[in-house]
Amino acid sequence: MESRRRHLHPRLHDQASRLERSLPPHRPRLPARLARAHGTRGFALTSSTGAAPRAKSFYLRTKGELERDLDSCGFPSLTFVRPSLIGGQRDESRPAERLTMFLMTAVRPILPRR
Repeated sequence: MESRRRHLHPRLHDQASRLERSLPPHRPRLPARLARAHGTRGFALTSSTGAAPRAKSFYLRTKGELERDLDSCGFPSLTFVRPSLIGGQRDESRPAERLTMFLMTAVRPILPRR
C-alpha cells in the first residue's frame, strides 16, 4: 500500500494513511452489499472521471476499485455517475479546482446544451 501513495505530497500521504487505517476495508462497499442482499435491484454511485482500479492517482484508483467491487454485487441495474468536477465550498485551498471552475464558467456559453 505504501508504494501506491509515493507520488503524494507528504501531508496528503499522511492524511491518506490515517484515513486508510481508520476505515475497515469493507466499509464503503458494505451498504451496497447489504442493499443487494435485501433485494435492492438498482444502485447508483457518484464516482469520478478517470476512475480505474489501476489508476496512478490514489483517489481515482480507490474510486475504480469501488466500482469494480460494486459491479461484482450482482445488481440488475448499476449506474456510475462520473462528473468531471463537482463545485462547492471547500474548507481547504484547491487552486487548480478553482481555476478549472472559472474556465468552465467562461466556456459554458459555447458548450452544447443537454
